[in-house]
Amino acid sequence: MSSSYGRQALLLVLLAFVFFLITVVLLVTSARGQEPTPSAEEWGQWQTPGHIAQGGMPSVANSEAGGRDCWASESKSLRARRHARSIDGLWRYTRVEGLFLGLELPREYDWDGWGLPILIWGHAGYGFSSKAWRYQLGLERWFTAGKASDPAFRFTVGGELHDLTESQDEWIIPTLENSLAAMLFKEDFHDYYRRTGASGYVEQEVMGQITFRAEYRDDHFYNMPRRTNWALFGGKKNFRPNPPIDEGHFRGAAGLLTLDTRDDRCAPEEGWFLQAVAEFYGRQVRSDRKFDRFILDVRRYQPLSHAENLDLRLRLGSARGCLPEQFLFDLGGIGTLRGFRFKEFTGDRLFLGNVEYRLRAGRRDFPPFLFEQMNLILFFDIGSAWYAQDPSRPERGWKQLSLTRLKSDFGIGISDRDGRVRISFAKRTDSASAPIVVTFRINREF
Repeated sequence: MSSSYGRQALLLVLLAFVFFLITVVLLVTSARGQEPTPSAEEWGQWQTPGHIAQGGMPSVANSEAGGRDCWASESKSLRARRHARSIDGLWRYTRVEGLFLGLELPREYDWDGWGLPILIWGHAGYGFSSKAWRYQLGLERWFTAGKASDPAFRFTVGGELHDLTESQDEWIIPTLENSLAAMLFKEDFHDYYRRTGASGYVEQEVMGQITFRAEYRDDHFYNMPRRTNWALFGGKKNFRPNPPIDEGHFRGAAGLLTLDTRDDRCAPEEGWFLQAVAEFYGRQVRSDRKFDRFILDVRRYQPLSHAENLDLRLRLGSARGCLPEQFLFDLGGIGTLRGFRFKEFTGDRLFLGNVEYRLRAGRRDFPPFLFEQMNLILFFDIGSAWYAQDPSRPERGWKQLSLTRLKSDFGIGISDRDGRVRISFAKRTDSASAPIVVTFRINREF
C-alpha cells in the first residue's frame, strides 16, 4: 500500500514539474517573440549550414533536413546582426561520451567586404566519460559573381580533417534537445559511431534558396560502447546500449540538392523545403563496402487562414546493395511515428508521411490565461521501414509496401506560439489496447 502511494506521489510531483516547465517556457518564448526575426538577407550573409551541437560541418546526410538546432542558431543570428565572428563554447551529453566540452570556430561567412575570402572553421573538445578528444578542422575559399557583399551566387571549395562522434539520427531530434533529454531524464535518442578521416567538397549557392553540394569522403568507422549511466533524473533506469555498427574503411562520394523557400528556418509558416541526398561508396575507388543510399525529404508549410496552418512532410529512403548497420533507416517513436515504440521498424527502404494542422494562439475563442499563449495541433503519421527482397536496385522493393505493412497514428498536442515547445499525445491505429504515447519536445517534429 505504501509503495503504491509512493508511486502516485512521485507521479504527481513529475506532472507538477512538467506543468511548471511548460509554463516557464511559454513565458520565456512569449517574451522572446518580441525580438526581431533575422531577415532572409541576414541568414544569407551569416550562416552555419546544418549546424549541429558537436560543431563544424556535418556530412551531407546530416545537413538541415536532418534537423536544425534552432535554440543554438538563434544565439548565432543575434551575434550575426552585430557582425562579430567569435569562438563559441561547445557542449553535449551522450551515453557514449558523458559530458563533452569544447570550443568551436563556426562556419560563418562575413560579407562586409573586408578581409580575404578564405574561411577557417572547426572545433575541438573532450569527452569526460569516453576520455577521448574529438576534432574537426576545415579550410575553404569562396568565390562570388558581382559584389563581394552579395552571396547570391557563392561558390565554395574546401576540405576538412576530422575525428568525430557522429549519429545518423539528427533528423529525428537535434543534438541540443537530445543532450537535455539524456542529461535530465536518461533518454538518449541517438545511436553513435566514431568516424575519422577527411573530405573535400564544392558548394554552389543560387539566390539564397538553392544549394548544390558534392563531396568526396575517406573515412574509417568504429564502434563506440556506452560509457556512462548517469542522469539527473531517471532513477534505476539504464541507458540503452549503443548498437554495434559495421566497422571498416569506406571511400565514396555524396551529393546534395536543397531548395528552401520557407519564411523562417526554425518556425516556418509558409514555403517549401526540399532536400535530396545521394551517397555512393566503393564506386571506382577501393572501399571495404560497396553500396549506394538515397534520401528525399519534401516539406510544405501552407497557411489556410490568418490563424491556421497545414504542415506536410514526405520522407523517402532507398539503397542499392547491402547497407552497413549505421546507414540503415529506422522509424518509430519521437520525430517519426509518434504512437509507436522508438525505432520499432528498421530496413533499407523508408516511407514516412506526417501531417500537422496547427490552430495558432491569439484567437478570441481560445480559453483565457495559459491557453492564450498556446497553439492547438492535430496530427497524423503514416509510414514503414522494411528490407527489400531484391536490394540490387533502389527502385526495387517498393511493391512490398502494402496497406498492411504501413503503420499509422494520430493525436493532439499543444505548443507555444512558434509551435516548437510542445507536448503531444499519440495513439496508434492498429491496436485498441496500445497505450497513448506522451511526448514533450522543444523543437518542431519537422
